[in-house]
Amino acid sequence: MFFSLSTCIPCILASLHLTFPSAQNRLYFPPHPTFVSFAPFAPFAPFVSFAPFAPFVNFVPEETIVPLTYTVFDLDETLYSTSAGLMQDVARRITRWLEHHLGMDPEEASRLREVYTHRYGTTLGGLLAERAREVDVEDYLAFVHDVPVEAYLRPDPALRAMLTAIPLRRVVFTNSTVEHAARVLNALGIADLFERVVDIRALNFIHKPRLEAYERLLALLDAPGPACILIDDRAVNLQPAKQLGMTTVLVDGEPQDGADFVVSSVLEVGPLIQRLLAQEG
Repeated sequence: MFFSLSTCIPCILASLHLTFPSAQNRLYFPPHPTFVSFAPFAPFAPFVSFAPFAPFVNFVPEETIVPLTYTVFDLDETLYSTSAGLMQDVARRITRWLEHHLGMDPEEASRLREVYTHRYGTTLGGLLAERAREVDVEDYLAFVHDVPVEAYLRPDPALRAMLTAIPLRRVVFTNSTVEHAARVLNALGIADLFERVVDIRALNFIHKPRLEAYERLLALLDAPGPACILIDDRAVNLQPAKQLGMTTVLVDGEPQDGADFVVSSVLEVGPLIQRLLAQEG
């Protein structure tokens, strides 16, 4: 006598003890899902129809907890305060570059900078998207970052102590150049604490917040998204990271989409990571 599993689904599910993965960031799903095994019911194969379950046999993937490995820090206005004034100087130089190279008056250049930043994430992103033939990228990068970094930033012992206490690998992920990043990190007295800088050239001039930039970052680190914590001062830069499974931390902002955690100061990142690691352990 034959019977269908569809008539006793509750008891079968109870016997299988099926569990469904939670939505935590560090649950990593390999590309090849495993199969739900009905081996315990093999002795009943002559009498049981498994047809109702056929569509779901290849549905539940194997979940793996990925340990946190990298802390990925944005550079400007994340590792130091916006009030330092450094990026305001960079913005002025961007406006001057637009005036000189595109023949704009100051007001028009300032407006274009704001439009491009809003639309593409950076002014350079807008230039490459809409005016690529008019842009010498290296000239642009050299000009806009030609600012007296040391006049704005000083060594920060508290920042250094916080970073030193983080027992993970530390990386800078920036839309600027490695030369600018080196000057900033040296001015803050923390250059030796980072193993690498992933800059706009390393990203093949694909900038945050484009998803491809984050995919490139993970490829360079040879790490899955759930192994990384990304710290940034702009929520828009966290959303693609969240999409790739990274844990995200917004510095000096309000809770919003894309941010798993919000801290008022970068100095709070260290204790936050310690709590996450304690939960992991």
